[in-house]
Amino acid sequence: MQEREQARASRAGRYFTGLPCSRGHLSERRTDNGDCVECMSARGAQRYLEDGDNQRAQSLRRMNAAYESDPDKFRARGRVNYAANPDVWKDRTRDYRKNNPEKKKVWEHNRRAVGGFSNADVIDKFNSQDWLCVCCGLSLLYGYHIDHIIPVSRGGSNWPDNIQLLCSTCNLKKNALTMEEWLIRIAWIGA
Repeated sequence: MQEREQARASRAGRYFTGLPCSRGHLSERRTDNGDCVECMSARGAQRYLEDGDNQRAQSLRRMNAAYESDPDKFRARGRVNYAANPDVWKDRTRDYRKNNPEKKKVWEHNRRAVGGFSNADVIDKFNSQDWLCVCCGLSLLYGYHIDHIIPVSRGGSNWPDNIQLLCSTCNLKKNALTMEEWLIRIAWIGA
């Protein structure tokens, strides 16, 4: 059993009195304010139930501010963690990509060119195209390719206004042509 002053002197974060708190919890108490740890946990859980979205937003703001104040510290910590557990991180990455194929597809496209688009941009494209291939009108419900109107290999960007959704057949036939060139080729072949 320890008194609060003894815990402060030894720089301990918590201490145990052996006596229950006002709510009857027989648990440690915090050195800085003397509060029962179980009571504090219950209050935090109740606040989270009542105002979870705000709590998450505050937590995210704190984490972002900490990262922005010293990003090298976070990167170094990540490198150390990865070096200590490479198989765990590889498994997590593989599982994440397997469970989020649309995010993987967006990431693969965004790493190759200037600009970027998000999953929300892809969903907007689906809706604006009525879930149909721009070229042939085939439904995209069973698979699609994210296509660059002006190909990345020819200076195109990854901004949302340069992407469209095509069926795999049309996208593979279009290859590195611009949309204008592709439409001319289709008209020429069909004529």
